[in-house]
Amino acid sequence: MNMKCNFDPNFALITRREAASLLAMSISEFDRRRKNDPHCPKGFKDGSSRNSSVRFRLIDIYTYCEKIMNESQQV
Repeated sequence: MNMKCNFDPNFALITRREAASLLAMSISEFDRRRKNDPHCPKGFKDGSSRNSSVRFRLIDIYTYCEKIMNESQQV
């Protein structure tokens, strides 16, 4: 069965766990990179409360993944 997903990654939002998974890293490694790497997407809160979840645009995660891959090929 050929299922084609039609959505725009510019507007698709994913969770912190999903972002880390797409980048093939642990959540703690992803959090470290968010803190220390200026190129890593910081995400945004999906609400105004302190406990609101952090979301990421899928396109930002794709772009960051591409940057990591390009850097690894230059070594």
